[in-house]
Amino acid sequence: MPDGYQNIYKAARRAAGITQERAAELLCVSVRSLADYETGQRIPPNDVIDRMSTIYDNVPLGIQHIRETNNLMARVV
Repeated sequence: MPDGYQNIYKAARRAAGITQERAAELLCVSVRSLADYETGQRIPPNDVIDRMSTIYDNVPLGIQHIRETNNLMARVV
């Protein structure tokens, strides 16, 4: 990862002012799963990204997710 890189899921949650524990509850995932998404250990499924976009009030998060997780879409979008 480049220096200064911040995980897009963590950045979106923090920008929304939501704790990791509260976000996990609202997203219906475990704190461990959310932590894994925020450290790059796991890629969140699209249904979780959809909920993140709504809960964090961050529609561009979905586009960022596609760009970072899908090489073909990254070239197109």
